[in-house]
Amino acid sequence: MSVIFIANLQLSMCRYPPPKLTDSLTTLEIFFDFGKVNIIDNIVIAEMNEGITFDLPDRSVLLKYCQEYFNEKPFGFISHRINSYAINPTVYIDAAKNFNVKAVAIVAVDTISRGNVAIEKQFFGDPFEIFDNLEYAINWMKQMLLTE
Repeated sequence: MSVIFIANLQLSMCRYPPPKLTDSLTTLEIFFDFGKVNIIDNIVIAEMNEGITFDLPDRSVLLKYCQEYFNEKPFGFISHRINSYAINPTVYIDAAKNFNVKAVAIVAVDTISRGNVAIEKQFFGDPFEIFDNLEYAINWMKQMLLTE
C-alpha cells in the first residue's frame, strides 16, 4: 500500500517562528495512490498527485492512517498545492471532531487555488489559513499546535 522512508526538509526562520525550530528536520515520507505526505512531529504535509480528485474515500484513507500514526492525538494538516487537482470541500466536515485535525493550512500561490481555498475554509470550523510559502505554514501550524 505505502512506501516509507526518511528524508530531510530544509527550513529557515520566518514570520511565525516556533519556539525551537531547527534548520533541518527529519521527516517521514509516505506514498498513497492519491499523493504523498511528509510527517514532521505532529504536522502532516500533503502533496496530492496532478489531476486527481481528492474525495471522501481518499480522505478516509489518509486521516485513518494519521489517526493510527498519531495514536489518536491531535495533529495539524498542511496541503502543499504544488500540483493542480480537484478537491471535494466536504472532506473538511467533521475532520476535527472525528479525526483530531486541530488546524488546516493551505499553501497555494496561484489565484485560482487561492480562490478555491475560500470555499474550502467554510467547511472546516477550526483554524484554517492560506499561505504562499510552506515555511510560513509550518511555523503557523506549530503555533496552533502549541495551544493544545
